[in-house]
Amino acid sequence: MKKNNLLKKNLKGESPKSENWDKEIKELEDFFKTAILPAQPFQLNSFSRLIDVPLFIKSHLTIVKANNGNQIYFSFLERLQELKNLLIKRQTDAKTITNFFELTDK
Repeated sequence: MKKNNLLKKNLKGESPKSENWDKEIKELEDFFKTAILPAQPFQLNSFSRLIDVPLFIKSHLTIVKANNGNQIYFSFLERLQELKNLLIKRQTDAKTITNFFELTDK
């Protein structure tokens, strides 16, 4: 029962807004085209360690495109969204640290 609920909701706890994921896939593709990706293995969450981040992105995008809108494959879309959010947070944190040191050096 719990697994079924996870498949039907995104990271924000919302159900996907459309029958297909065209908009979400496009947003992810656009983001990952310019994102600075970790060169080292990356801990996505407590149970997923990504050894090759570009390969992870490529394979997951291929799967969600081939199975667009199929709830069985929603977890692939969700993992891509999770990676995107973590990379954005990491970039924001790095900017905050840089700004802090720039202010303390003055």
